[in-house]
Amino acid sequence: MKSIKLLTIFALSLFILIGCQVSNDKNQETDPFLKDLTPIQLTMVEDYEYFWDFAENNFAIMAMVQRNGFDKEEIYETYKLEIKKCEDYHDFNVFVMEKIAMKFKQSLEYQTMPFTDEWYSVFLSVFDYYDEALRNHDYTMYTQEHLELTNEGYEFLADILEGSKNYYEREDIKLNTSDQNFNFIEYKIIEEDEIAYIRFYQMIASKKEQEKLVEFLNKVAHYPNLIIDIRGNNNGEEFVISPIFDSLASETYEFETTFVSKSSENNNNYLNATTNFFNEALPITDNVLGEQFNSDDLNTVDQYFKSETKIEFNEELYNGFDGEIYLLVDEDVYGNSDSFAYVCKKTQFATVVGKTNTAGYGIAIYNNAFMLPNSEIVWLYTDKIGLNPDGSSNIEFGTTPDIIVPSDIGELDYVIELIG
Repeated sequence: MKSIKLLTIFALSLFILIGCQVSNDKNQETDPFLKDLTPIQLTMVEDYEYFWDFAENNFAIMAMVQRNGFDKEEIYETYKLEIKKCEDYHDFNVFVMEKIAMKFKQSLEYQTMPFTDEWYSVFLSVFDYYDEALRNHDYTMYTQEHLELTNEGYEFLADILEGSKNYYEREDIKLNTSDQNFNFIEYKIIEEDEIAYIRFYQMIASKKEQEKLVEFLNKVAHYPNLIIDIRGNNNGEEFVISPIFDSLASETYEFETTFVSKSSENNNNYLNATTNFFNEALPITDNVLGEQFNSDDLNTVDQYFKSETKIEFNEELYNGFDGEIYLLVDEDVYGNSDSFAYVCKKTQFATVVGKTNTAGYGIAIYNNAFMLPNSEIVWLYTDKIGLNPDGSSNIEFGTTPDIIVPSDIGELDYVIELIG
């Protein structure tokens, strides 16, 4: 009896193996590309198909990149062929995934990309830094509210990264902290008692530099004109601008920003994990998003929600400034630097001046992430698009200056002439 059972099990196992082989042969007949691939390359193909399926069902920017030169079909076919050259998952990431990320970048989408070992390590180190600062109540560089909100987004993404144990190796990363002395800010008096000037070469500041910034702002508090120059800044730290609002804002600013996204399990899980950022998502209806909203994006987004921002008037820190503020921008102002430009324009805290729109991405609040099932390569991706007040995409069009400077004069010279 026992031998019959063993024979039955053996027969069933053989049947399953034969069935799998027949199935695999059929797949190879359907797609001859699969025929000569190694077992690990076949798993790369699975990850590759998973990536494109995920992009179709989750990325908010697919319509945008396609109207900016992203040929999805051509890119798909080109880099699928590159899998045959890949011996391991590292090759797959470098020669396939990172190349696709470059195609996104060339089509104005800079935040959709796979993590490398370095970025994996940096991200988790930043998360640990925020988490430790929050747990230890270290508000040297950040307010408690900022830490709490930031930690919400980072924690969700850190859980995805921590799930990738086979591909990434975490390295020791030393982060820039508040005890380091950066000198990325220039202070100048253009005209005594009339025009003061601050140039941010990078939107980075240590605690010591922040104190120096506040000292200068207090020194020129009686000036009728202040020029803040952030031209050339391609990201930076958002906390850097806090002393500017604390010292110069004579009122509380409240405003809403509209975001659009595609409703999906992964996207909605992230929204639910960051409830302090966003109001409830609503279906998109006619004319709800602004006259400059591109209807093509309705192919890749189907819901909208708002984020409420409040910048409190700080009576203790306000230095009595009652003059005009001019913010100089250019086409390189991007990310958190563009956030400053967007907020200034939205609140009219400062007059934004430049020759062209900024590079954008000023109102993208943390990107989402997902992991490829076999290689465990993690991708960062844009799951939401922040809209300018007219409905145009901030990612695609950036922030439009309040004053457009003619091409034959520099922005700083123009403002000085404007002041008279």
